[in-house]
Amino acid sequence: MTEINPDAPILVTGATGYLAGVIIQQLLDKGHTVHAAVRDPSKTDKLQYLNAIADASDGSIRYFKADLTTSGAYSEGMAGCELVIHTASPFTLAVDDPQKTWLTRRWTAPPTCSPAPMKPTASNASC
Repeated sequence: MTEINPDAPILVTGATGYLAGVIIQQLLDKGHTVHAAVRDPSKTDKLQYLNAIADASDGSIRYFKADLTTSGAYSEGMAGCELVIHTASPFTLAVDDPQKTWLTRRWTAPPTCSPAPMKPTASNASC
């Protein structure tokens, strides 16, 4: 099993969600620094639970504004991280065609299937 570097922060996406809260608590209790990606860090009422956990732990937490649907939105929060725990999920009330928006979109890799960044395309190509 690979060891987690205790000196590198860990990015947790969707930090205000239930699952992320459980994960963040475990990380903070072990003394890790958590970079918490949230939709709006200025909404401090949604961060009270996480702040209470951080205050009672040996770890620390920093909040970063990130929108799952915006390219590059996680760059600042990922700076210095060696590990990302991705629990975020897109949430919207205004979807005209859920099948097209969420289910038929394909993520394809370059032909070599290298670990290069994936790009959403309308094609059905995959490795």
